Amino acid sequence: LLSALFRAFFNIILMTQIKEKVMEGWVKILILGLFLLIPIALIISGIILYYFPPNPNTVIGYRSPKALKNDKNWYFEQELIGKLYFRAGIVDIIISVPLLLLTLPHNIRLAGIIYTLLMSFSVIVPIIIVELNL
Repeated sequence: LLSALFRAFFNIILMTQIKEKVMEGWVKILILGLFLLIPIALIISGIILYYFPPNPNTVIGYRSPKALKNDKNWYFEQELIGKLYFRAGIVDIIISVPLLLLTLPHNIRLAGIIYTLLMSFSVIVPIIIVELNL
């Protein structure tokens, strides 16, 4: 959902053809804030899943067929994905903020590509790691 909102906002900016050189400071700050939504969501969800794992269910938490087999697997997956999402969110902020500050004033498309790739890896790689560790 956050990714879809970001893409919609990003497309609106591109469609209105705001040139990078003419882009006002508040627009850059707004875009940077939107870039930070997913890393912050990863950090918050990581903390919740690690410290307050939900009881086994089919609605919330990290769910996979292996996790739903027994409680031990469920809590192991919640703890591991929580750790990984928290770390991924921190790394995303550390990497993306300087990169975006360097690329955003010059090339908004490059900033969007960097952000999309980084966020894709941050969400997909922890899932792969969890599935391989169970």
